[in-house]
Amino acid sequence: MGIFDKFKAKKNDPKEITLQGIQSNSQRLDIVSNQFLQCFGPDFTGTPDGHIATDIAGASSIAGLMILRSTGIDLTKHEPGNVILGEEINQKQEPVFRYITAIGMNMGVDPNSEINNGDLGKNKPLLEALDLTKKLEKPFYLACEKSNLPRLYYPIAAALTAMKLVGAGKDMGILDPAIGKSIAMYYVVAGSKTVPHPI
Repeated sequence: MGIFDKFKAKKNDPKEITLQGIQSNSQRLDIVSNQFLQCFGPDFTGTPDGHIATDIAGASSIAGLMILRSTGIDLTKHEPGNVILGEEINQKQEPVFRYITAIGMNMGVDPNSEINNGDLGKNKPLLEALDLTKKLEKPFYLACEKSNLPRLYYPIAAALTAMKLVGAGKDMGILDPAIGKSIAMYYVVAGSKTVPHPI
């Protein structure tokens, strides 16, 4: 049994992400997020001071990958890096986008703000989604292991981590939260449509 098999959805798990479900799992989400945050920083990016945009992209790529995994698509039939498209993925992204947008609004980010990721300059993440998920998928599962968080809410836990990193970037004055939110949204999409390396 692989590490992923331990975390497959159970029969009695909820079927869709709801605000009530997020609220009732808030403590578990926070525990997973705080544990997952330990994966980021200079050691993760291999840079002396870390790279906040890459950290945000990493957590968001995992949120996206958890969406992709939740579809049940047999990813072993596809090469790592291949793109998977489908309406089910798009639908499952929506509650994660709403969650990220709500947290962003609490940071003063206009919910309609859009930033072209091609214009990020020094804030462009150092790694692509495929490399980020390869480095972070196992550590994310380990963060989830003892939380009893329903698998359906794994994308929310990873998105919460990303937005905590956006908040840290804002508080330290090193990243505009509108840019951070844009990176988060982009990498949720990238992670949810990119076939990962096997784990």
